[in-house]
Amino acid sequence: MRKSVLPVLWLAAACGAESPHPAAPVAPPPPPPQASLPAPAPAEAKTSKRVVITLSRKSGTSVTIVAPDGTVTVTLDVLENGRGPHTDATVRLAPDGTIASLDARGHHTMGTPVAGTFARDGARARWKSHEEDGSREMKGSAFFVPVCDLPDTLGWLAKALLDAAETGVGP
Repeated sequence: MRKSVLPVLWLAAACGAESPHPAAPVAPPPPPPQASLPAPAPAEAKTSKRVVITLSRKSGTSVTIVAPDGTVTVTLDVLENGRGPHTDATVRLAPDGTIASLDARGHHTMGTPVAGTFARDGARARWKSHEEDGSREMKGSAFFVPVCDLPDTLGWLAKALLDAAETGVGP
């Protein structure tokens, strides 16, 4: 007899049968005391990793990291047939999407060194690389395109142009 009662009790419990003696509701435990709220976690950097494909083969990588403060670092490394560009760049974008400052190091496809800088302070823009050196007073927005291999530049230019077309202000 004992063996037959146990499965019936299990079946009743599994089907949601109520006990003749309902249990008293259980109150949730009180939250732990808090002296002060913890500081918010700092924003995390956003990383984009891309593979460079040439003639249907992987030939390199491009990694772009946007720090919480807006600083963008780009590392491009391509190797095709024993040669290719390598660029390590640090970029700050202006509110209008143009490049406010740039520092790029590395080498071009055939190994020529890359050491380029650009900075815009107010109306004065200044740039220097192995290929060129100059400065200029400018009114309004203008977009600097570096000589070094930096594929993200075209995306930034396109976004700045689209934003300018939408707002009527910009490059």
